[in-house]
Amino acid sequence: MHKSFFATFISWLAISFTFALLANAQMVPHAPVSHDVGVLLMAHGGSKEWNDQVLEIGSQVNASLPTEVAFGMANRNTLQAEIDKLKKDHII
Repeated sequence: MHKSFFATFISWLAISFTFALLANAQMVPHAPVSHDVGVLLMAHGGSKEWNDQVLEIGSQVNASLPTEVAFGMANRNTLQAEIDKLKKDHII
């Protein structure tokens, strides 16, 4: 139960933060869409269902901001690979 609560809490936190960013960006009228900001969504890998949910969230965010998903929470290699993708697209 503790693990399930923690996973739900982290999902809620990630979604809330993402929507707060998107709402803030939409509050500026006639602001040009800038792709100099990207999102690196970090998640601990888990079951196929969990991973699919994280990827779906990443896909939804990617509709507004360039987004890459890095599984493996704080794994240097997976984080760097996704950062490199954002760099390739001139996001960072």
